[in-house]
Amino acid sequence: MIKAYEEDSSQHQIEYFEALAYAGSIMNLIGNFQESERYLLKGLALANNDKVYIGRVNTDLAILYASMQQISKAHASLDSGLQIMAGEATCRPCIMRAHRIRANILNQEGKYQEALESLKKASYFYEQEERGEALNLGEYYSAKSTAYLGLEQYTKAISIAEKGIEKMNGNLYSCLQNYWVVYKAQE
Repeated sequence: MIKAYEEDSSQHQIEYFEALAYAGSIMNLIGNFQESERYLLKGLALANNDKVYIGRVNTDLAILYASMQQISKAHASLDSGLQIMAGEATCRPCIMRAHRIRANILNQEGKYQEALESLKKASYFYEQEERGEALNLGEYYSAKSTAYLGLEQYTKAISIAEKGIEKMNGNLYSCLQNYWVVYKAQE
């Protein structure tokens, strides 16, 4: 599929960018980090000042680098993405996603209180407006419950994780981390 877009990328530029971003994310999920980075960087090189896409790819790179345990590169990519998206109204969902990703990285570093501070910047978006795709909503609640788990506030961690599970209405992938928090908090 990506090959077809490469041959006619000028006509299908947005779809091509999306294909590169999704391919990069999938490669990250299956642990093929080198291929993930290749797809994401290729998309970034072709972005042509599209702030939404540049910001999105930088946040995807942050996830990749966190998966690779390259935390300083993860923070640098996220900072770059946030700087590029700042002030762009159409980037608001992406900015909220970036704050959630920052919280995940901070949780990974054991900086649980800082993770909660990052999530506060996105709480209205996720908890009041309840916008965005289910995956982002589920991951918001899992990042928040993971931070409370790390702070050894088990009752709060379980409560938040269960709220995330309830809001996902059976979407197992979006609930996975929330189920893990409930399990770990009850050990």
